[in-house]
Amino acid sequence: MSESNKKHIYLDYNATTPVHPQVLQSMLPYFTTHFGNPSSSLHEWGWVAEQAVENARQQVASLLGATSPEIYFTSGATESLNWAIKSIVEVYKNKGNHIITTLVEHSAVLAVLRFLEQKQKIQLTYLEVDTNGQINIHDLQNAVQDTTIAVIIGYANNETGILQTQMAAISQIVHSKKAIVLSDTTQAVGKIKTLVDELGIDIACVSGHKIYAPKGVGAIYIRRKNPRVVMEAMLHGGEQENDLRAGTLNVPGIVGLGKACELAKQELAHYQNHTKSLQNTLESLLTTKNNSIHIIGKNTPRLPNTSAIYFEEHSAADIVKIASTVGFSIGSACNSNSKASHVLLAMHFSEKMTKNTIRISTGWDTTQEDIHYFCNQIV
Repeated sequence: MSESNKKHIYLDYNATTPVHPQVLQSMLPYFTTHFGNPSSSLHEWGWVAEQAVENARQQVASLLGATSPEIYFTSGATESLNWAIKSIVEVYKNKGNHIITTLVEHSAVLAVLRFLEQKQKIQLTYLEVDTNGQINIHDLQNAVQDTTIAVIIGYANNETGILQTQMAAISQIVHSKKAIVLSDTTQAVGKIKTLVDELGIDIACVSGHKIYAPKGVGAIYIRRKNPRVVMEAMLHGGEQENDLRAGTLNVPGIVGLGKACELAKQELAHYQNHTKSLQNTLESLLTTKNNSIHIIGKNTPRLPNTSAIYFEEHSAADIVKIASTVGFSIGSACNSNSKASHVLLAMHFSEKMTKNTIRISTGWDTTQEDIHYFCNQIV
């Protein structure tokens, strides 16, 4: 079949999603009719914009099981994580300088920790994970010290979709030492139930373009009580976001993020059923017809839309050539050119196995026909 006759299919929804039509419609008036600055408090243009921002704040809070004052708008998860981690190190330095994390975190976490290790001389403990991506709870208990200020553990891994199943237990241990639980919830929010109180998370993040909102807008949840988390101002020069992040707010983007969170909450069960059905089809078609194809973390709780697929006999580069008109990832979209996935290496896979693994992630627009087409090309 010639390249022009092949079907073009997008299976990389963990990298980014299209803007949902309802999200786009909710945003449009705030580019034109309701163009006011929410900081303009003396006239109706500003009031309308301010009300739209606060409505969106409530929509984000509702999805996370939080309160509106605990939500702050940012440009996305990377900014949120950088702000949170750097704030914790500065604000809680009188308690200590020890941070615990895992070897499978996103680069937005690991890179800033390495930076702070060099610049601020923080002490880092990296918890290992098993072949199912889970930490050993006893390792955490042994690692937490009186000088520990935070434990940073992602709820859903962006490359494998594997969930950290002991999140609530982790939080209890961390809180017993009066430390903060920060979780990269970027991939979990909107795909599975992610309630901060139920999980015991003190800081969480949302990225708009992962949940059918625009790129360049996101939010961070910062717990206000039990424990109250204190943050340092990220940007100075204005009173926006409770004096913590100065600068004119991206009203259309924030409105879109709020609408996306509202839709995600309304359609969560439907989304899970839809994507889980696709996941079952994908993994069944690939593995039942070929014993050399394996699903990483198959028997571990995972995101319903994500499959990390290992090919014994073919490299990921081979699969890219075979399915040249299908969009998917080799590991994280942020590190798709790296030689080997640090996540899979940490899960005790060989370097060869990391180079033979691809990530398929589905979304609302993915159909069973799409999955069959992809699998027929591969098998």
